[in-house]
Amino acid sequence: MDVLLRQCARSYLDLYHKIKIRDISYEIRREAGLVGSGRDRIAFLVKTLTMPSPDEIPLLHALGLLADEAHKRGMSVEIYEYEPSTGPLDRYSELKRLTQWLLATGMPMLIAVPSVLQVALVEVADEDGVLEPVGTVRVMRDLYFYLPTPELGNVRFLVKTNSRASFKKYQLMRKIAIETGLRVWKERLFHSNREILDYLVKEAVSSGPRGLAVNVPVTRLSLAVISVLHCTGDDDLIREQIVEGGEDEEFVLISHGLEGWMLDALEDALDRIVEAYQASNTYPKEKPETSLMEEVVRHMGSSAVSEVKRLYEALSVYKST
Repeated sequence: MDVLLRQCARSYLDLYHKIKIRDISYEIRREAGLVGSGRDRIAFLVKTLTMPSPDEIPLLHALGLLADEAHKRGMSVEIYEYEPSTGPLDRYSELKRLTQWLLATGMPMLIAVPSVLQVALVEVADEDGVLEPVGTVRVMRDLYFYLPTPELGNVRFLVKTNSRASFKKYQLMRKIAIETGLRVWKERLFHSNREILDYLVKEAVSSGPRGLAVNVPVTRLSLAVISVLHCTGDDDLIREQIVEGGEDEEFVLISHGLEGWMLDALEDALDRIVEAYQASNTYPKEKPETSLMEEVVRHMGSSAVSEVKRLYEALSVYKST
């Protein structure tokens, strides 16, 4: 079983890595009023290193290059994640809590958030503007998901409520489902991938492989379901779908206490990442490697095993009864 789970996890990551990045663009605000802190460390606040979505990978690559430059200048880099892995599922509150705590430490910091989440920081910024928007990064990539076969008749989409990209994907996926003759049930709304995975293993799998086939995550977890159904021999229940350039996300970069060289290094890092992805528009294998990305890859490997294990074991219990 361990060998099969590793194969499933490998299949999951292979699908993830094949998703093509169609375009990356960015804008750095040169008019940003930077005030150097003179500190010997800097904090990056990102959503997650554990299992980022494919559109977050180029930005993490750029932050990794910036971190390496900071190390060369004798600075330490601390990474914080605002996507809770345990406890209450409220990334808004966690983002605000961590930002307020980091402000209190006096460390310079760079926050990378999807545009829909920047409103969470409005309450943190005081009248003196302690948080400064310094740029945006936009990533367009292929949308890769599955639909149940027409014979199953129905589909329900599992949608994250706190994601602009998730809502746009849902609209596109719903349109494609209707065009293929499927009846679309009312969507289910969730706060996070963790909630969606819990629903899949506790409720959707109660109907066996068909339950997974008709409940389609509008997130990267659709790749995990595809991989598990391949591994269990139930992939005849689904049809894989690819929409070129079907997903785009905009990230906002917000800073506190950055020095001028940091903004220069960030722009240089983004230039390098744009060039690398233009040369080879799939995930990292040929991209500039950094210690941060090595950490991301390690986390993704263990997370992929954990996610497919939960799905596989839930299906195994169903089939054994």
